[in-house]
Amino acid sequence: MKNINKAILFTIFLMWACGSEVAETNRTNDSIPQKNTIDTANNSNNGVLLDSNKGGDNTKNNNESQTLTDNQATNYTKPSDTTQSKNGSESNEISEATGKAKKDLVPMLPEMVKIKGGSFKMGSKDPEAKEDEENIHEVHVAEFFIGKFEVTVAQFKSFIDATSYQTEAERIGKSYIYTGSWKNMKGINWRHDARGNLRPASEYDHPVIHISWNDAMAYCKWLSEQTKKSYRLLTEAEWEFAARGGSQSKGYKYSGSNNIDESAWYIGSSQDKGTYPAGTKKPNEAGVYDLSGNVYEWCADWYDSEYYLNSPSHNPKGATSGISRVVRGGSWHDTAEKNRVGSRFNGNPSYCGYNIGFRVARSQ
Repeated sequence: MKNINKAILFTIFLMWACGSEVAETNRTNDSIPQKNTIDTANNSNNGVLLDSNKGGDNTKNNNESQTLTDNQATNYTKPSDTTQSKNGSESNEISEATGKAKKDLVPMLPEMVKIKGGSFKMGSKDPEAKEDEENIHEVHVAEFFIGKFEVTVAQFKSFIDATSYQTEAERIGKSYIYTGSWKNMKGINWRHDARGNLRPASEYDHPVIHISWNDAMAYCKWLSEQTKKSYRLLTEAEWEFAARGGSQSKGYKYSGSNNIDESAWYIGSSQDKGTYPAGTKKPNEAGVYDLSGNVYEWCADWYDSEYYLNSPSHNPKGATSGISRVVRGGSWHDTAEKNRVGSRFNGNPSYCGYNIGFRVARSQ
């Protein structure tokens, strides 16, 4: 009888143990994060979109960048999320923009390309050209270095990780997204894609978006402190010279080709879906990618629609004051005409949205 009781007790124990293991497995599966639900904001028109001349540079950055020593700058890396392929194994796909496996999108310094100084005809007589492009004038720019790619999400994340900087979209609490129409949505920032979805780590080689001119300047300041080199935004003249291929220019309509499908992510090639990994289209004559398409790029200059009428011929730096900043390059959401190398745009320095990022430059 005692043996029977022991057998019953042992069976009950086994059943309890197996049940606990199943329960623990279920609890583990339940802890897997689900896709975030994003609340929508009032679809107001208070934000200033590209090509608008309203608003001003009223936002001040009160966040001080954290300075790293030279040794820290050289060896500075932070762990990043691992990209999983569909079968659960780590992906070995190489990112064009970073040169690293997508599973290891570690922060790194932007790769730079030297653009030799030279002269060119700035402006455009294209049939689609706007009035502010049409005064063609000769400009000479000194030698400079330009980012080979637009600043990626991974690179911008290294700045955030090092400084705890809050972007304009984070401080305001919203940014513009596009889902068939544009809207200013709550909770959107640099971590999100053009449609407002939280980006997976596998998309950290895309150009960063939802970034204001002020945020781009803060990144340049931090990068300069980290490297002891003077990083900045391109002047409009430098941008156009580089987009045309510098001294190697072949006179293409778009940066790198007369066939926009070869060199740009625009509405025809992107199928209006959003950004694409940096550097996945044909580079231009100077070896620089995405100067047409993917995302618009902030430039350093104040915008003036009549600036071409009185621009200095040597290293012009834009108007001395203004209410909007120059934006160049077109985007994934735009038609071919807006992705021409001569196209000019402008935006409020505090604008954040689904179609604009930046790349860096330095003089030496």
